[in-house]
Amino acid sequence: MNGAQVSAFQANSGIAPSAMATVLVGVVFAVLLVWGVWA
Repeated sequence: MNGAQVSAFQANSGIAPSAMATVLVGVVFAVLLVWGVWA
């Protein structure tokens, strides 16, 4: 993303794109972990 896209994203969501990516990766790992334990 370029600078304008990053600022627009932060203005709309209130979250930095890097923080959003970290949360997304965390959710993916949590789902895989739960699925692995359940299976």
